[in-house]
Amino acid sequence: MDLDLNPFDCPEGTIILEPRSVYDQGLVRYDSNLGVLVYDYDSLIEAIMEEDRCSCEEAMDWLHHNTMGNQMKGWPIITSQGETNAS
Repeated sequence: MDLDLNPFDCPEGTIILEPRSVYDQGLVRYDSNLGVLVYDYDSLIEAIMEEDRCSCEEAMDWLHHNTMGNQMKGWPIITSQGETNAS
């Protein structure tokens, strides 16, 4: 994916998870009703495992602690197996 382009054409100010070289692998779509990006949980875990060369459990712990625990307004949604979970 070309990281200079925003494939979802989301509005300025939309929160995008960083580093994009890792998290863009999990991008699913931009939800215009909620005004947030939607990411796939399993893809994020795989991307973190690859980037950090860690186990699945370590990647899950990292994602939950550093990303999914944020309750900031406009924070992206992370989905898993068809279920939507606000992070």
